[in-house]
Amino acid sequence: MRQDSTGVAIVGGGAAGAATAWVLARRGVSVTLFEQHAPGHPHGSSHGSSRAVRVAHPDPAWVRTAQRSLQRWRALEEDTGTALLATLGGLDHGSARDVHAIAQALAEVGVSGELLEPEAAAERWPGVVPDGPVLHQGDAGRADADATVAALHRRVGELGGEVRWHTPVQRVRPQADGARIETAEAVVHAQRVVVTAGAWTASLLGDVVALPPLAVTQEQFAHLPAHDGDDGAWPVLVHKRPGLQIYGMGVGAEGVKIGEHMAGAATSPQRRDARVDPDGLERVRAYVQRWLPGLEPRMLSATTCLYTSAPQDRWVADRAGPLVVISACSGQGFKHVPLVGEIAADLAEGRGERPDHALPVSLLPQVSAELG
Repeated sequence: MRQDSTGVAIVGGGAAGAATAWVLARRGVSVTLFEQHAPGHPHGSSHGSSRAVRVAHPDPAWVRTAQRSLQRWRALEEDTGTALLATLGGLDHGSARDVHAIAQALAEVGVSGELLEPEAAAERWPGVVPDGPVLHQGDAGRADADATVAALHRRVGELGGEVRWHTPVQRVRPQADGARIETAEAVVHAQRVVVTAGAWTASLLGDVVALPPLAVTQEQFAHLPAHDGDDGAWPVLVHKRPGLQIYGMGVGAEGVKIGEHMAGAATSPQRRDARVDPDGLERVRAYVQRWLPGLEPRMLSATTCLYTSAPQDRWVADRAGPLVVISACSGQGFKHVPLVGEIAADLAEGRGERPDHALPVSLLPQVSAELG
């Protein structure tokens, strides 16, 4: 079996792994990115044309994080020469969405936001039925997920990094002088290994690292047409009331994306059935008829993706020996992708510590004992 070496090996070539490789390659670090599937595959959490990018949050710490992420998005666009973001503005409303707390958090950080009474919001956005007061924040928008991941992969190669497609990592093992990963073709020794494997994290690291509970669910969303034909101008929507969490945004020629948040069934990558749930589509159709009169309640398309969620809607981002584990999850990952890459790269190089909003990991006792 071939023996290889690299400075940092990254396991998982989705958005988080690709962003980590990009940051490290820009710093001149020898980096190898391992992805088990083909470019642009639909099997994980990073595919598709759209992800919401938002600043609004009731916690000022998350508002600050979102601001930092927006800055990194612009740096990524500049470095790759690719337009990745579209600014649409965002609306938050609903009895389970404390818009007054969001407005206070924005004001505390110095970010603009506007609270509107339902009548004023309905006049400005006639395609949306306001559910109480509405918080409008102008920086919200849409990231092109497929274009983002493709631009990151391309730029990693241009900067001297290596991407190995169709290369599943079978085992990760810490060693006294770094770590090794095993594939079907090679054993690769690295000074650090960064695991950004999403829904595969627990199965890959369960015998090595003590992880927080990670729940994997299959979520789905649909695209619907706007009555006025202006599908791309729709703002980013977040509507929460008891028993209901809906998000949406305009995505241009594909229509307006509408999905339920955290409504999917528990699954795993190994037993996932990627077919859409007709009951879920019917709930979305009924929601559109009640709350979004500006849309036609018919589906142009529908698809699924995997969510990986940690307790308390937090991330996993920590270093355990020579391993860095990143799962920027709980529905709060993609909007922060360039920043997630920076956090992971800092941990890999020993420059940073676990973020306050991230859960810790640690090597299992028997693994620590093996390392001496």
